[in-house]
Amino acid sequence: MKLKYLVCFVCFPIVLLAQQADYQKPRLVIGITVEGLTADYLSMFWNGMGNQGFRKIVENGATLSSLQFDYDATDNVSDIATFSTGSQPYLHGVSWSDVYNRNTRKYQFLLQDDAVKSINGVDQLSARGLLVTTLADELKIHSIQRSKVVSIAMNAKESILQTGHLADIVMWIDDTTGKWSSSTYYNEQLPSWVNRKNEQNAIQNYMEMVWEPLYPINYYYVTQSRGFTTKSFSYPLKKMTMGKNGVKEFKKTPFANTCIREMAVEAIEQETLGRDIFPDVLLLNFRLQSYPQASDLTVELEDAYVRLDNDIKMILEAVERKIGKEHILVYITSPRKTHYAVSPLLKEKMQLGTFNSYRYMALLNAYLMAIYGQESWVMGFYNGNIYLNRKIIDEKNLSLKEVQERAMEFVSQLPGVMNVVNSVALEQQFALRNSLRQSYNKQSSGDILFTLYPGWVEVDKNDNPTGFYNVLGNSVPFYFYGWKIQPQTIATPYAIIDATATLAKWLQIPLPNASNGVLLPIVLSAE
Repeated sequence: MKLKYLVCFVCFPIVLLAQQADYQKPRLVIGITVEGLTADYLSMFWNGMGNQGFRKIVENGATLSSLQFDYDATDNVSDIATFSTGSQPYLHGVSWSDVYNRNTRKYQFLLQDDAVKSINGVDQLSARGLLVTTLADELKIHSIQRSKVVSIAMNAKESILQTGHLADIVMWIDDTTGKWSSSTYYNEQLPSWVNRKNEQNAIQNYMEMVWEPLYPINYYYVTQSRGFTTKSFSYPLKKMTMGKNGVKEFKKTPFANTCIREMAVEAIEQETLGRDIFPDVLLLNFRLQSYPQASDLTVELEDAYVRLDNDIKMILEAVERKIGKEHILVYITSPRKTHYAVSPLLKEKMQLGTFNSYRYMALLNAYLMAIYGQESWVMGFYNGNIYLNRKIIDEKNLSLKEVQERAMEFVSQLPGVMNVVNSVALEQQFALRNSLRQSYNKQSSGDILFTLYPGWVEVDKNDNPTGFYNVLGNSVPFYFYGWKIQPQTIATPYAIIDATATLAKWLQIPLPNASNGVLLPIVLSAE
């Protein structure tokens, strides 16, 4: 009897602590990043949405209209890394998908890592290029590896950068094999349930389908608003996905989002996410884009929104049925739009400029040769970065700052250039805690960084667009749902890194080691 009371005396506080921890923190955080998601299109297509997807999250959760990035847009990987780490590119090291190697004078994929092996794929990739910890990393460390972290995306760069270094499962669709793939950087193999999906040819089965409107064509806002009959569409995916780029073409369709949703629901079940007092994280990356056009408002784009709405509904149903709304915290956001395509309407009405970087860099090299001698002063250039030959500058005992300023003077006069700055000045600005407006990183960025005027597009030596242009918009919407979130709308702009800091606070873990965000003013229930 005494032993019985002693056991009760010891266990009762433990039960109370477990219940208290269960109440204070969400059991499962589901982080959803949707490339191409905009508040404007979401509002435009609102009436076509169901009640259990986007509408459920927006109407029953917290909407932050404007979370801002405090640096110039590059490509989506920079924004994803900024949110996952709560820090700027200057610190986390990710400015572009590709980085220039001064030693080899070649560009290489940021995540390329020859020290690891691919699982079910071709590329050898890791998160070593991400120089700081992420929110998911801190959760793993704080829980002594008891929290689970699962990351799922179409592509490796999003799946790796949204989670970081210590995740349990990180997977993506390999462009060559068309299978769910990963890297030995995380584990030697994927779980058996993922392997079963590959054995069942889950992705290839979708590549045999036909993409047609989910609903009758007159159901869509795009059809209704134009006042005339819009043609339907039909894309046989088997035909679309033929050839070596077949998987990449498949990823442009909403069926790729459905593949991610299926794996997310499977992960919740197979990995028993959210079943104990140690919070788990499930990170998902979806994509919305108009097909086949890249910029026009099309029925295909609206259909992709409607289908993703249904995918989100199915994820919410699965997780609420297993865990309960009060134990899950869902957020949805998007990186900034970084893909540029000129509308045919604008081509007719506007004088849009092209910046031929190959030609202008040759002129810059000739200019520096006239001043400093016959050498190759410009080593490379990429997406607004100009790399000078620092070895020659050092051998000739020249001042790096002086050569950079000479180059800046020349570049600033080139047509289409809006802003130009050098690396020395940017490093001094950071040391003085001035605001960083460039996505600069000491290890990977160039000596000279420049931006183009809106409407100008960089082209290569054959006048083909490289994808580099200027994005002035620096804010994205952010949505929280579940757990103790109360319905509310916050229109005041805040920093995107504040969302990272807020999640860390709610999970009761340390901030990522380079994070400098603050808590968002979101009202939580007291229950």
